[in-house]
Amino acid sequence: MNVFLTGGTGFIGKPLLKRLAAEGHGVYALVRSLSKFETVLEELRMTDRDQTVLPMVGDLTLPKLGLSTENIGQLLACDTFVHAGGPMNIGLDLAEAEIVFRGAAREAAGLAESLVREGKLRHFVHVVGFMSPYDESNALTDLSGAVSHAPPYEIMKFEADSYIRKALRPLEITLSTVNPSVVVGHSVTGETEQTGGLGILVDAVRKGAMPLSPGGTDHWLPMVHVDHTAAFIASLVAKRPAVSDTFYLLDDKRDSLSMPELTGLIARELRVKPPLAAAPPVLIKRLLSWGGNRLLGIPSESMNFIVRKEFTTTSKERVLRGLAVNQEALRRVVADLDYRLSHPGRKLSGDATLHVHEGMTLLALQDGIHPAAGITAEVISGEGNLPSANQPSRLPTTGQPMPLVFVHGIYSAAEQLLPLARAIKHDGPKQILELPGLGRAPYHRHPSVIEGYVEGLARLLRSFDEPVVLIGHSFGGLIAAKATESVPGAVRKLLLLQPALHPVRKAAYRFPKLSARLFRRGSFRLISKQLKKSGTFAMSENVPEDYVRYVREELASPRVLSTTAEIARQLTRADVYLPMLSASVRNKAAILWGEADAVWRIPHALQGCRVDTLPFGHQFPISRPLETAAWIEDQLADRGNSINPVLLSDTP
Repeated sequence: MNVFLTGGTGFIGKPLLKRLAAEGHGVYALVRSLSKFETVLEELRMTDRDQTVLPMVGDLTLPKLGLSTENIGQLLACDTFVHAGGPMNIGLDLAEAEIVFRGAAREAAGLAESLVREGKLRHFVHVVGFMSPYDESNALTDLSGAVSHAPPYEIMKFEADSYIRKALRPLEITLSTVNPSVVVGHSVTGETEQTGGLGILVDAVRKGAMPLSPGGTDHWLPMVHVDHTAAFIASLVAKRPAVSDTFYLLDDKRDSLSMPELTGLIARELRVKPPLAAAPPVLIKRLLSWGGNRLLGIPSESMNFIVRKEFTTTSKERVLRGLAVNQEALRRVVADLDYRLSHPGRKLSGDATLHVHEGMTLLALQDGIHPAAGITAEVISGEGNLPSANQPSRLPTTGQPMPLVFVHGIYSAAEQLLPLARAIKHDGPKQILELPGLGRAPYHRHPSVIEGYVEGLARLLRSFDEPVVLIGHSFGGLIAAKATESVPGAVRKLLLLQPALHPVRKAAYRFPKLSARLFRRGSFRLISKQLKKSGTFAMSENVPEDYVRYVREELASPRVLSTTAEIARQLTRADVYLPMLSASVRNKAAILWGEADAVWRIPHALQGCRVDTLPFGHQFPISRPLETAAWIEDQLADRGNSINPVLLSDTP
C-alpha cells in the first residue's frame, strides 16, 4: 500500500513514518527541508532504506501544499492520505493558526479530490484532537459558535476538521478522523520529544508554581502514548475501514487518574511537595489570563485540556486494543520530561538508543539488546492487540561477544560514559545503566537507598543469557561490587574504575544540597579550581566544559538534586560498604585508580587485589576515555595489567 503523509517529521509523524515503512508500505512524506528529513531518518535509524520512503519537498502553508506537478503525479499511486501535519503550539494567534490548520486542510482536501479523480486514493486519515466537537452525526453542521471560547489553536483545528468532513463527503471515500488526547511519551521508555502538553504541567510542579491542583476528583487529563498513536494510525492504514468513523485515542475516564492523583504522581516523581488542594480549572485559567501566565510560565490555554466529560472508545477498540496509559509508564514520561526541561536541546546521538529492561533504564550502543515486548509496540496479527510492556523476557546474547554493562556514579549520568563506551574496541553489545533518580530514569522507591540500586542491577544481570563484564565507576563501582556479591554467577569480569568503597567525611557529601547550589551558581573558572583541588580532575587536566554544563543543568531538577543528596549522605556511612570483597569476586575483579583523587583512597575492601593506576583525578573515565578504554581492552583480552601495577596487601 502507498501512503502520502504530512507531518512525517513531527512528534507523532516520526514514529508513524518508521512504523509504516517497517510494515512494508511505500511512504511519500511531505517535508520542508531535505536536510532535516535526512537528519530525522538518521535519528530513526532508517538510513538504509531503499525506495520505501520518498521525501517530497513542500509546505502546508502553500497552494497544493507546495508540491510540484511531478510530485503530484507520483501521488496518484497512493491508496491512503494521512494528514498529520501542523505544529503543537497552543500559543498560536488566530492568523497563524488559520494558515497551518484551516488553510492546510483546504489545500489537503483539494489535493485529495485530484487523487481520487485521477488516481487510486480511497482512504483519508485526518489527525485532529479529542476536543473537536465534530463526528459523523454532525459532520455537515456549523458548530463554530459553540467553540468560540476556545483558544485560536483549538478553533482552527476544529474548523479544519469541519472543512475536511464537508469537502470529502461528495468524494465517497473513507474518512477516518483520529482524535488523539494529550500525546505523551513512549509507552515503555517514556521518551517525550515534545515538552508542551503534559510537560507544561510537569514544569509547573517542579518549579513550585502549582500550589493548587487544576481540577478536583471529577476532572481528568485524557492521555495517549505517542507510540500507541502511531500504532493505531498504522493499523487504520492497513485495515482501511469500509465506513467513515471518528476515533478517540484515550482511556476510559474510570481507568484514568483524576487531576489530584495525576499532580500527586508528578510531584512524587519530581520529589517535591504535591499541590495543597484542588481548584476549578476555569478559576486557574482566569488567574493565569490576568497575568499569572507570564509570572509562572503556564499558558492559560493549557487549562482547556482538563475536562470532566467522558468520551466513547468503542470505535478505537474495534481497530486496536491495548492502548492504555499506566502509572509506571507515566513515571518514566515524567522523568524524561524533567530531564528535557533541565537539558533543553540535548539529544542522544544516532548510535545510542534508550531501552528499558527489568525496570532499569539503559543506553545501548548497538543492537545487542533485543527489546522486551512492548518497547516497540507490535500489532498481533489478526487480533488487533498491543502486547504488554511488562511481559518478562531475557536479554539474548548467546553467540555474541560478551556484553559490557557500565554503571556511572553521582554528579554524572549514563551519557557521560558514552565516549568511553564508544572508545572500547569490542564487537559485543555495550549498555550503560542509568541510575534510578538520575538522568532519564525514575527513582527506585525502595525503602533502602543503596539496596534499591543493588537489587535493580542484580535483577538486570540475572536477565542476561550469559555472564557479563560489569564496569562500575565511583558510586557505580560500589553498586557493581555489591551486585556481583549478590549474583556472582552473572558476572564474568568486574572492572572497577575509582570505586567508592569506604566512608567519606568531606563537607560536599555531608551537606550535598549546599554544595550543589554552589556548583550551579559559581563561575566556570571557580568550579574548575574547586574540582581540581578535590582531585575530581588532576591539576594537569582541562576540566571538560560540557561536563560542568551538564552537571549544572542536571542539578536544576529537584528529582536529581534530592537523589544526589540522598546518595551523597549514604556515602558518609560505614554500614553501606563491604568490609571485604569475597574471594570469588576478588578473583574476577580488576581496578583502575586515579592517583590525583584527594577525597577517595584505594579501600581496604580491595585487599589482595592488583590495582593499576593513572595520574588523573576521580572522573578520569569522563576526562580520559581513550586511556581508560585501552585498559579495559587489556582486561577483556586477558592481557593482564599494563599501567603502573600496585599489589595491595593491607591498605588502611
